[in-house]
Amino acid sequence: MTSLPRAPQIVLCFDGTGNTLRADGRESNILRIFRMLDRTDDQDHCYYQPGIGTDISASSLAGSAIRNARPWSNKALELALGHGFDSHVLGGYRFLMRHYRSNSNVHIFGFSRGAYTARILNDMLDWVGLLSADNEEMIPFIWKAYFEWKVYRQESSYELLNAYRESVCRGDVSVHFLGLFDTVNSVVDLETVVEEDDPSSRIIRHAVSTDERRVKFQPLLLCRKMATGSGGKKRSKDYTSFSAVKYHSNPERLVEGQDIREVWFPGGHSDVGGGWKLDKSERFSLSHNPLVWMVDEARRAGVQFNQEKLQQFFCVEPNASISMESAGVRESLKAEKDKTLSDTSQDGETRPQSLSGAAFNRSLEDSAKGLVHDYLKRTLQVPYSTVIPWGIMEFVPFKRLTLRNDGTWKVTRWPLSMGRMRGIPIDAEIHVSMIRRMQANDTYRPANAILGGGGRGLTKAPPEFGIGEWKVYKYPDDPLRETYILNSQLR
Repeated sequence: MTSLPRAPQIVLCFDGTGNTLRADGRESNILRIFRMLDRTDDQDHCYYQPGIGTDISASSLAGSAIRNARPWSNKALELALGHGFDSHVLGGYRFLMRHYRSNSNVHIFGFSRGAYTARILNDMLDWVGLLSADNEEMIPFIWKAYFEWKVYRQESSYELLNAYRESVCRGDVSVHFLGLFDTVNSVVDLETVVEEDDPSSRIIRHAVSTDERRVKFQPLLLCRKMATGSGGKKRSKDYTSFSAVKYHSNPERLVEGQDIREVWFPGGHSDVGGGWKLDKSERFSLSHNPLVWMVDEARRAGVQFNQEKLQQFFCVEPNASISMESAGVRESLKAEKDKTLSDTSQDGETRPQSLSGAAFNRSLEDSAKGLVHDYLKRTLQVPYSTVIPWGIMEFVPFKRLTLRNDGTWKVTRWPLSMGRMRGIPIDAEIHVSMIRRMQANDTYRPANAILGGGGRGLTKAPPEFGIGEWKVYKYPDDPLRETYILNSQLR
């Protein structure tokens, strides 16, 4: 029997925090995913967007904290132009307009504010749909209508959005796989735009940083329960019954059939999303575990990758060795692999020169021992010139979300952040790499993971708590997919 041809795939990759194409060993996980995609089939289309323009540096943040907000008369225009955010969302939207076909599978990856861009694009497709390729003149009107609805929830904006959807857009476009690395949102006045409406993608995977402490890098979690009167934007009328899902011909495909996993990994923001150059003391960086996990989840969802590239990046358990020179691996990647494939390891054990299942598992173990990069603490990798401006911002009353004891989130400015750890829900899914790291390193005791919540104001859990009491939650004995949750008696 002849097998049916697979559906064409459209893959969009949004990088973040100043990440772009590099040749110095500091590739983000988004760029590595893009490099591993199978781009040999003419029916598939792949898009990479650098993070330049979506992010803010420490100095620009400090300046914006001191200056008064500019008195824009049009709130939607302020949102669109405040950080050039519209050009990034609409860049992906235009790419979809040009290449989408009725049987296409759409997959989106994003890191940092690139992950936020991915969520906004997903949300925009849900609410207004997708214009046809020859209708680019309508994009500014679509964008304006979308933001006015998301910000104000006025009935007139809703009706205009609905009119656009029914007249010039196709409403059956959905995202099949949404892969996010540590989603953050620092775009002015956009804090509640997607916090009220979670993505409707069929499959969602979110890798979240445990150790990031900067106030301007608070995570935008999935399925977050907001406290009553939490300080969100007031609506002139209750429009909670208005849902983008009701427009779709098959709502169950988008909501009831969703497969969502949000997993916490050790390390700071870029230790999860990648971007740090490998240190001489490291075999693999902390970002390797989130990368391999995300690639594995994406492959299970049907995303097509190049098998040889997957082996080059240690993202699959290989069946045979490959020649790195003949495969054209860059020197930066080759140097990383040489540390794992050398004749003798740091513990004196001899290892084979070829890629093997043992080497794959060892890469996951070594990754869990990688360096944690903290922008609020001076190290060889993070100089004072970086620490000082970020540290100053911890004493500025930025609006942020804090996790309360009842498990809800509240918008607040006080007390000041002052380097507090992120709030981790008490039932959060913890990746096995965090357990491995705590077992191997008696100085690594993240208070927010072990004690729950924000760690009770502590960065490191007291010695009497040890590494906490954990139980396996999913995929026991799987070196890549195994996750844990705190034992019920600690809740």
